[in-house]
Amino acid sequence: MVKDYVEKLYLPAMKLGDDYRKDDFSTSKEYSNWRERMEQNWSHVHLYTGEADPRQDNDSLHYNEPFKLNVRAFLGEINPADVRVQVYLVEDRVNALGNKPYELVDMSKKKDLGSGNYLYEATIRPSNSGRYHYTVRMIPFHKKHRQLGELGLVTWLNGTE
Repeated sequence: MVKDYVEKLYLPAMKLGDDYRKDDFSTSKEYSNWRERMEQNWSHVHLYTGEADPRQDNDSLHYNEPFKLNVRAFLGEINPADVRVQVYLVEDRVNALGNKPYELVDMSKKKDLGSGNYLYEATIRPSNSGRYHYTVRMIPFHKKHRQLGELGLVTWLNGTE
């Protein structure tokens, strides 16, 4: 367990710190500018319903059966490389710890629709049997940062933030 902490947390944090100090803190300055842009522009981003696979029973996702989902994202001034759009797939059951198991599936940018609008797509396959619910979220992403939720910025498909 200690080895896991060292390899998965401490060593990557040390490397990130070293990267931030290089070249007169250029990476640190770039990250700071990126973070400021995200905070200034995030209130303008939105997710809109796209199209889902036609099904007779739209409420059912079946184990290991592919389900294609599309959403449209308005990013405005934000570069598509600076966000992750993800399907948030939640099992409709509570595990032994009292939590609802979930999966995150990254969506791919399929098309630039112009004027800051993009089409994203994913094919999801539930990894377990049972009833699932899903929504889509968008979060900021920076290549040098591994903690996706650090900024506390998230936009959900239903419009809540």
